[in-house]
Amino acid sequence: ATGQPYPLYYVATARIGVSPDVAKCYDTDSGYTTQKVNTVSYNGITWKVFETSNAGMMQYMHGKSYRTIHNNTCYVAEALEHGSSYRDDTMLPGLSQATIDSYYTQANDIIKTFKFTK
Repeated sequence: ATGQPYPLYYVATARIGVSPDVAKCYDTDSGYTTQKVNTVSYNGITWKVFETSNAGMMQYMHGKSYRTIHNNTCYVAEALEHGSSYRDDTMLPGLSQATIDSYYTQANDIIKTFKFTK
């Protein structure tokens, strides 16, 4: 990492998925017994929000999985951030944590604009 800017890499993602399996739409992630689950409402849609995170080997992942059932279909909108947390004294300043956090906020903001047209 000598001379490389921090972070070595960073990705913020917003993604949408659908599933006909509504019975499992609100299931928590298996093996994650302390998973936080909240309820929010955006554009008249009530979402269950499942928070997830993981870290290891100087890598990290944080995310929110928004889930709702509409017209007998499970909709999932996710805001994810992942990247390298490696840092040493030889690295260049690169992006500030505030800038990195703003990208993740933008992914969440995209999800807040979701609405059903039918």
